[in-house]
Amino acid sequence: MSRKTAEADNLRGMAETFYEWMRFTNYSGSTIKNRRVYLSYFFDWCEDRDLRTPQEINKPIIEADGCVVFLCPSQSNDHDP
Repeated sequence: MSRKTAEADNLRGMAETFYEWMRFTNYSGSTIKNRRVYLSYFFDWCEDRDLRTPQEINKPIIEADGCVVFLCPSQSNDHDP
């Protein structure tokens, strides 16, 4: 894993704000824990590629690295995604 940078820590800091919001809105502790775990994997991936800000993370970068992001529209939604 590459060394953390101040900007990468900012991603984690933003996530901490998100986790706090989840606690405030009564998400279960296990849901918050799972989000924390999976987002930490993503943040590690970003740090390994020197992606330091949210603005640097985009679909072409994710696709170029062989990652697959699925956006699953609701099965009941008749509109285009």
